[in-house]
Amino acid sequence: MKWRSIDTGLLSAAENMAWDQALLIAQSESDNPLPLLRFLQFSPSCVLVGRHQSPSQEIRIDYVRKQLWDINRRITGGGTIFFDPSQIGWEIYSTRKQNWAKCSQPQLYRKISDGAIAGLKKLDIDAKFRPRNDIEVDGRKISGTGGSSEGDAFMFQGTLLVENLAEKMLRALRVPAEKLGRHGLKSIKERVVFLDELLSPVPSTDEIKSAIVSGFAEIFDVEIVRDEPTSRERELFDKYLEYMYSDDWIYKIDNPSNMKGTLVEVSRRKGTVRAAAQIDVGKRRISAVQFWGDFFIEPARTLNDLEALLKHRRAKVESIIPVVEEFFKKSKPHFIGVNPANFVEAIARAVSKFALIKQGFTFDEANRLYFVNLDPSNWHKFPFTHFLFPYCSKLVGCKFRHTANCPICGQCTVGDGYEIVRNVGLEPYTITSFEHLMKTQRRLRNENSPGYIGSCCEEFFVKHMSSFKNSGLGIVLVRIDSTTCYDLSQERAAYRGEFESQTELDLNLIEKVIGKWEE
Repeated sequence: MKWRSIDTGLLSAAENMAWDQALLIAQSESDNPLPLLRFLQFSPSCVLVGRHQSPSQEIRIDYVRKQLWDINRRITGGGTIFFDPSQIGWEIYSTRKQNWAKCSQPQLYRKISDGAIAGLKKLDIDAKFRPRNDIEVDGRKISGTGGSSEGDAFMFQGTLLVENLAEKMLRALRVPAEKLGRHGLKSIKERVVFLDELLSPVPSTDEIKSAIVSGFAEIFDVEIVRDEPTSRERELFDKYLEYMYSDDWIYKIDNPSNMKGTLVEVSRRKGTVRAAAQIDVGKRRISAVQFWGDFFIEPARTLNDLEALLKHRRAKVESIIPVVEEFFKKSKPHFIGVNPANFVEAIARAVSKFALIKQGFTFDEANRLYFVNLDPSNWHKFPFTHFLFPYCSKLVGCKFRHTANCPICGQCTVGDGYEIVRNVGLEPYTITSFEHLMKTQRRLRNENSPGYIGSCCEEFFVKHMSSFKNSGLGIVLVRIDSTTCYDLSQERAAYRGEFESQTELDLNLIEKVIGKWEE
């Protein structure tokens, strides 16, 4: 049997994305197409978000633009990746009609990855498959993979990291790694490996591609013939190119909380999913829904179908949950990184915040509040006992920064916060590290405290969502929007209580929350 192979060479991000879509559609249109192996490279360098991600939340956009790098969106799910001209992408296009493709999605991904692994072994690299969809060398990722489909046709792609570009990756992406510099690079090197670290000298691009071709030919027992795009494939490329350059494609998901009348929430279970529900307040119905995050879901149109299904539904949790559960029960999509419960929880949490609008909060204020083990419709009747403040909002250098107390000296927002909550009978307390938070929650539970109000950044809440839930306490958290340890990539320092920058509490919202609770 024969396969085709084409090499589209160095292209812009939009051109490469247009080829992805064109080749996939061409496979879906043909009755019996030959499987296709494609090689791709990028020039200029680019940052690609996954199909379901938000560029503004994943990319340091100002920095990337200053470097004159491209920003674009893949037709496959998963996380954000950085490509420079040295990196090599490989892709397989085929249909489920092939005998080797008549298997489960995980088995299919494993089979195709084996072709790339065989190619790496021809370069004397002992690569292995790491479920669910990575190729690794000694526990470090050398190739991430992912796929998309159109009817019976599918594409599965991978990247081969050639030159070490860890620093560029750290600077371009919003990642919760160590701070930029040697600590950040060390963290990346613990998880990712580049070809130039494994081979010296590094094989030429042609030699690497030839090895990959040989690997796929060996694993699938086929002859792979060098070819050029067909006239139909070129026609489809021309059709999609303009769209792939457009903001409608690149920024089709981008901070939905900015949309008027939108409630946004998050679920962190098996993975993380965010949901935005735009509400028609007068009709009390959902005008639009959007889901996003770092995950794979097939078929690709699954989320579009779910979002359309939820449109015009009543803005009530009890009306939404059965619809989402039944949708996934019937459609049975394939997931990597998340599961249906993520989507159920995310949209339910978002819609539940509609109660806050009726209580007098604005949409922006509602999106800055997080509720744990509490119903937003009656939270204000809950008997809270404490208000927990983050140490990072205390003045840097203050001798009380890493203590549970505050002298209320007037030099930071924490002192003002202490006064606000004491006036309504809540006991203020400063949390000095993640471990201190866990101990404090255990203490409150042992003292039979029902729960507390507190403040933290969104990144901290999302990362430790399960810990908040498992506390058994009723919790309301007011979001901090100023610079956080995650923005500065000092996550581990913050965990230890050693984050050395100052954040600002949202005192206006804290006062409003306290006022609503006191009524």
